[in-house]
Amino acid sequence: MAEKRMPEQQGPVCVTPEMTIADVVQQKPEAAAILAEYGMGCIMCMGAMAETLAEGAMMHGVDIDELLEKLNGTEAEKEAPKR
Repeated sequence: MAEKRMPEQQGPVCVTPEMTIADVVQQKPEAAAILAEYGMGCIMCMGAMAETLAEGAMMHGVDIDELLEKLNGTEAEKEAPKR
């Protein structure tokens, strides 16, 4: 029987509001620290498994657009040369 494999990632992960919090952290581990900055530190609780990023942001009074900008900027910031 053939082994199932996950498709390889093509470039950086783009975080969307529809992704579950658990998926965001799994695909982009550095997101955990950013979520904690916004008071969304319970990243591995049961709610994180089913709750979307948009739902979590709403529950915590976080501006989803600001959060997405920060989460999606982490890859560029990591690769940008330090001055």
